[in-house]
Amino acid sequence: ETEAAALGVAGDGPEVIHLRRLLHELEGERRADSLALDEAQQALREAELTEQRFRDVARENKKLRADLAALEDEGFWKEIEALQARAEEALGLAKESKDALQRYLAAFPSFDPPSGALLNRIGRFVATAAPAA
Repeated sequence: ETEAAALGVAGDGPEVIHLRRLLHELEGERRADSLALDEAQQALREAELTEQRFRDVARENKKLRADLAALEDEGFWKEIEALQARAEEALGLAKESKDALQRYLAAFPSFDPPSGALLNRIGRFVATAAPAA
């Protein structure tokens, strides 16, 4: 009777008590299964995130390998050297152009000068590029 009272089935027959006990056990197992399912779903989410991070890292690794291969490519360095030579040539031309414009302006005061912004831009270009050259 104490078991029947604990299950809240006082006065029911033994079969009903047995079925209620079974139902109580099944409900407990259902709660445990539900918790296990929640944990499994969380583990699955974490596995999916880990898989996505792996794909991202693999993609980045592939890109870095391609970049490294480009650095080892002789044509890449030749192109860099050509760009550097063009930049040095451009700097020299900019200096000469600025000097020539300033000489013309000094020699011909009535000459309509280009905008001051142009000379300032050329001056800034020459000044900032000179230390790098």
